[in-house]
Amino acid sequence: MHDSAIEVFKGIPTGHIAYRAAIYYRPQDRLPKITRPAMCTCGDRDGSFVDLDYSASLIPGAIARPHPEPDRVEHSNDSGLAALAAMIAAWLDGLPR
Repeated sequence: MHDSAIEVFKGIPTGHIAYRAAIYYRPQDRLPKITRPAMCTCGDRDGSFVDLDYSASLIPGAIARPHPEPDRVEHSNDSGLAALAAMIAAWLDGLPR
């Protein structure tokens, strides 16, 4: 718990910037302007997972793929990272050239 608390305390000087950006950022106005191929991904335990499909739907031609490792990258082992790399590589290989 100590390590988690320290990480929170370290973010106090700048943490408000991300929260303010999230409040004022209108994804329905900005995400449709992305013109490059996009794959949206996050872990099923991330708070934004409920918006994964919606976010991808706002980007023309984007796909949504849940992170293959349930515990996300920061808690992942080598096989979880390999699964994420394989997912991204497969998506990249499927892009038109």
